[in-house]
Amino acid sequence: VKAQVFGVPPGAAAPTALGPIVDAPYHGDLLQGKGVYVLHQTFERPGIYKVVVLATKGAVSATTEANFTVLATDPAIPVGSPAPPTNNQLQSQVKDISTIDTGVPPDDMHYTTIAAALAAHHAIVIFFGSPGFCQTKTCAPEVDVVKKLESTYRAKGVDFVHIETYKGGRPDASRTVSDEFNQWKLTTDPWVVVVDKQGRVADKFDGPTTVDEIDPVVAAASN
Repeated sequence: VKAQVFGVPPGAAAPTALGPIVDAPYHGDLLQGKGVYVLHQTFERPGIYKVVVLATKGAVSATTEANFTVLATDPAIPVGSPAPPTNNQLQSQVKDISTIDTGVPPDDMHYTTIAAALAAHHAIVIFFGSPGFCQTKTCAPEVDVVKKLESTYRAKGVDFVHIETYKGGRPDASRTVSDEFNQWKLTTDPWVVVVDKQGRVADKFDGPTTVDEIDPVVAAASN
């Protein structure tokens, strides 16, 4: 897969390439077939952009394109901003673990609050998602990615926290999201957010993201 990004100016002006055609390598480790093709692009200004994708397999090829909008500001908690001191519920505080973890089996990322980790000046990896009720079907695979990171970094003092998308774990008729999810101003799932020792958002990843993409950020945040 190769891709090229263009700026789409208003009016009848032709789209302008932001750079050359580049490879978009596949990242799918631990994502159970939900992997993605990834390219990295910096945008100097907000506006409408277009990505043109060429996919080739043997003698077969196809080209497609899609427009998207880059906003002037992040509608959620921007990278570099202080992380909200969330007092998420712990496993020791609930009678039914499924109210705070819909994974089967549940993970072990319910031992500390974000607020406590911030107060201790620990780096934090936060998974936001509903493994049991994820509309995109990517939350459960993303948990496996975070667990892999946990196996490396928790012993080094990095805290890991899982925040469920829906209030009480199970979505109601209105799909009411949890207070903790709302505090981070998220509108989709899954997300992985990395917070550094200074309590600032170091980076965040939307949707299916592999270990090799997140690992360098966690390593830097924990130093």
